Amino acid sequence: MATNDPQKEAETSEDKSQFIRTMAKDMATLGNTPPSAQAKPKVAPKVVLPEPEESFWSKPMPKEVPQEVVELPTIEEAAAITEAKPTPPPPPVPPVQTDAEREAVLARLRKKVSESSQMNVQQYPAEAPQAPEPKSEWPDIPTPTPAFAPLAEPVPERIPPVTKEPAPLPSPKAAENIHTFKSDFADRIDTKQANTFSVLAAQQDAAPTPVPQALSPDKSAGKRMIAVIASGILLLILAGGGVFATYHLVMTARNTPVAALVVPSIVFADEYKQLSGSGLDLLAALAQTATGTLVPGNVLVTYVKENTVTEEGDTETVPAPGSVFVRALNLNAPDILLRNIGKDSTVGVVHAGNETRAFFALRVDSYERTYAGMLTWEPLMQDELTLLYPLYPAEEVAAPLPVASTTATSTQAASTTPQAASQQGTALSRFSDAVVANYDVRVLKDTNGKTLLLYGYVNKQTLIIARDETAFEILLGRLKPAS
Repeated sequence: MATNDPQKEAETSEDKSQFIRTMAKDMATLGNTPPSAQAKPKVAPKVVLPEPEESFWSKPMPKEVPQEVVELPTIEEAAAITEAKPTPPPPPVPPVQTDAEREAVLARLRKKVSESSQMNVQQYPAEAPQAPEPKSEWPDIPTPTPAFAPLAEPVPERIPPVTKEPAPLPSPKAAENIHTFKSDFADRIDTKQANTFSVLAAQQDAAPTPVPQALSPDKSAGKRMIAVIASGILLLILAGGGVFATYHLVMTARNTPVAALVVPSIVFADEYKQLSGSGLDLLAALAQTATGTLVPGNVLVTYVKENTVTEEGDTETVPAPGSVFVRALNLNAPDILLRNIGKDSTVGVVHAGNETRAFFALRVDSYERTYAGMLTWEPLMQDELTLLYPLYPAEEVAAPLPVASTTATSTQAASTTPQAASQQGTALSRFSDAVVANYDVRVLKDTNGKTLLLYGYVNKQTLIIARDETAFEILLGRLKPAS
């Protein structure tokens, strides 16, 4: 801020002039200007700086000591060094035997050798004289048993041949002394001049008259009668016991509870049938089941078996859930659909209308995911399930055929006559929406308008795949309530 006082401004300027360096002041300083005329320079305060420390690079380097070079072993040598070498077991220390023990062992050996030699001599007696045994230089060690010569095989004596001597002939005198009924009969006829009837009558008269004997009581007959009565009583007792045992067995078997076959199903079934296999074989078996005889309106549930472990730890074979059956078919359905099929699902066949076809009653875990999977599977369902839901057979329809007729005057217009022709329907490429029993369904039809396949949700948890509308309605009435 400027002031209006000129005196103060002059004083201030004079005070500052002493700090201004001019050429005149410098010349006066260089010349002989008295010191008083010269302006005394302002002495700056002396600044004492700390002495700089010695830098790292100025310090002397330490004395280099040559390092010792150590050669490293190779991998094989290192492995041999680190590998643990088994310590050999110490050599066995032989037991120290005393003189008494050694003598006892030798005595037992001598006794055993003498017994064996005596036994051999008794069993095989020597026929030829034996040479005297040489004296052993070591009396304490038994001599080995001498080798005995084998005995010669005995030659059996020949049995003299048996000669058959002819039987002596009877003398004629002995033959004359022999009396037979024939010779006596001939003599009687010759001497008495009798015929055959008189001889027989005389023989009958000469026979002794039988004398009747008095009946005497037989004790053995009474014993036999007692034995027969006792046997009859015993047989009656055994028969009664057998009847009682049979009655008890039948009543026990009737009262014993029989474990019924429990097949997991959400559909009330009239029959059950076990199938086996996997993939195309199981699919063909299911289609073959539909060709069997089934009462109209009835339902047959199919199942496969699997091995499970009971609470007691035993392994038994039981019907598998329906989800196992569906996965065993190995269908090319989307994975999002197969993952959300529940265990209570059911696969079987139903007789609806004029045919019997397979059906799928699936318990689903997620409505949204399974519906998305079914929409993705729609273009492939007819080809995948063609064994279960084939095309209808060709039917004969009246097809008009043009026939040209002419007259002598002019050509008339072409006339048509009906002729029978077979027409085979083909499957459409897309499903369409429909309503069956107040339920929204998706239907696949052929070019003749017949339903080949349909599916629909009964609720958020139940999905039904069937042949046509009739089968769908029958399955609606057979569904079990959701738990």
